Amino acid sequence: MLQYYHWPIVQKTRNAIRKIGLLQPLKKVLAKFQKDYEERFAKELINSIQPGYTVWDIGANVGFYTIQFAERTGNSGTVIAFEPQEEAVAKINDKLKSNGLENCQVIKCALSDFEGEAAFSNSGVEANTTGSLVDVENTDSEHSLTLVTKVDSALGQFQLALPNVTKIDVEGYEIEVLRGGQQVFSSKESRHIFVEVHFTRLDQRGFKNPGQEIRDYLTNWGYKTAWTDASHIHAWRT
Repeated sequence: MLQYYHWPIVQKTRNAIRKIGLLQPLKKVLAKFQKDYEERFAKELINSIQPGYTVWDIGANVGFYTIQFAERTGNSGTVIAFEPQEEAVAKINDKLKSNGLENCQVIKCALSDFEGEAAFSNSGVEANTTGSLVDVENTDSEHSLTLVTKVDSALGQFQLALPNVTKIDVEGYEIEVLRGGQQVFSSKESRHIFVEVHFTRLDQRGFKNPGQEIRDYLTNWGYKTAWTDASHIHAWRT
C-alpha cells in the first residue's frame, strides 16, 4: 500500500480531498485500521541508536524525541537538537535538567540549504503544534526572523561531530535540509536518517513529487530507503 500512496496521482487526489475539507474525517476512519500512527517509525528510530552514538535532532520542537535520544545514547553519546523556537528551546532545556541529562546540546537555529536569516512562523509549542520557516513571498509583520545555516556549515560553526543517526522534522522544508547536507549525509559515519515528509506543506510550496525527490537524495548517498508509514522515510546503510 505504501508504494502506491506516494505516487503523484495519489498525492493529487489526496490534496484535492484536503481542499474540500474531507481529509481529516478520512484520516479518522483510516486510523481505525492503523494501530498507532508513527509507532513503527518511532520504534525503528529509537532502535537505530546505540550507546555512544551522535544523534542530530533537526526540528526538535519541545524535545519529545530529544529526551529519548539522550537517554538511549548514554553518557558516552551526544545529542544535538536544532530548534529555532525560543520557547521550545527553553522547554527542551528544562526537560533535560529535570531528567538529569547532560549529553545534549540545544542549538537555537534552523537548518536549510543557505546561511543567513529567514522568516519563521511560530504556531506555538504546545502539544501537536509547531512552527516553521516561511517562504519570502509569504512573509508579513507577524513572522519573526530566525538564524539559518546549512547542515554542512553547522559542523564547523558549532564544532559538532558528524551524526550517526539524524531525525528530520521541519514542516515542509525537508528537501532544503537534505540539499544543505551533502557532506554530512554522504559521510560513512551517518548510518541512519529518518525523515517526516509533510506532503501538504510541500504541495503548497510547489513540490510535485517530494517523496521521490527525498528518496533520490538518500539513495544517491548510498542509503537503502523504505517508508515506515505514509509520511515517514527510514534511510540506512548496510
